Amino acid sequence: MSTEGVVLGLNAAFQRRVAFESPLAIGAVNRAAESGGGVGGKGQGAYLAAAAARPGRVALAQFYGGDAGNALAEALRTRAPGADEALWIRTASQTRICTTLVAGGDATEIVEPSGAVTEKELDALRAALASRTVPGLLAAGSLPPGVPADFYSTCAAATLSQGGKFLIDAVAGLEDAVNAAASVGARMVVKVNARELLSVAGDPLPAGSADSVNDAARTARAARALADKLSSDALAGILWTDGEHPGGALVGDAVYALAGPPLSEFGPILSPIGAGDTVAGATFVAWLENDDPVRAFAYGLACGAASCLTAENAVFDADVAAAIHAQTVVTKAG
Repeated sequence: MSTEGVVLGLNAAFQRRVAFESPLAIGAVNRAAESGGGVGGKGQGAYLAAAAARPGRVALAQFYGGDAGNALAEALRTRAPGADEALWIRTASQTRICTTLVAGGDATEIVEPSGAVTEKELDALRAALASRTVPGLLAAGSLPPGVPADFYSTCAAATLSQGGKFLIDAVAGLEDAVNAAASVGARMVVKVNARELLSVAGDPLPAGSADSVNDAARTARAARALADKLSSDALAGILWTDGEHPGGALVGDAVYALAGPPLSEFGPILSPIGAGDTVAGATFVAWLENDDPVRAFAYGLACGAASCLTAENAVFDADVAAAIHAQTVVTKAG
């Protein structure tokens, strides 16, 4: 099956998960009940979700290096056998390690600094991407040091086929990205979480507040403000997650609420880390198959919810995701 999309996961990580039976005690010895390692990074999680949902349809572009990078690469090969590695660029710098501490039902993420990418390594990825023209591009996460701020937009302009689809799961450089999409007649969808949406729209939550917003009217206003700011016919929609609360979508002038069933009906929540990445990857491949971003997002949300029921990032049971999807209610709010 030919590759139809590329996922840009430029800020990779090797993910460690350490679980404790009791809440952590700061300043004391905490003995783990279990630990393990695997794939980390927003783009890597999105790629694995896309690959699980539609095997063989997408390729991953990434930088990786050092022992942690080797471990990441092996984990990717295990999770996505036969992966196209032509866009995997080895770096002199070490891939960062991200550690998730799970204790007492809470998950705490410790993120190490990213290694810098050299100009030679960046040119190697540019050359590899230059050989491809694809109908779909997903850009996920932040950029490591050494990668220019406009890299997502230049990749979109150079890699997307005329009339292609560009999903961006990031908040930086959106104006350049939507202009790049317009330059090749592509359509762009922005996927963010509700907190990020408020921040980029100029209505941020106060520091220290809960990650979720749980205010449909406020997030809808923020989405409209962002759409006005981007002001482009290339913008096909803005999609946002909000933790356990309903997701939202703005397509044209219409706002939609997407509410799934309680996850308690399907099992205990083991780890929410990587759920947003799963949403992005599954939404991406679903959108490649149809022209309805809301419909694609409903499927992506179901996969993201199902991933919360597994301990490993961006892993979900397809049958559980299908059951959640079947019970997801999409309501047009305005």
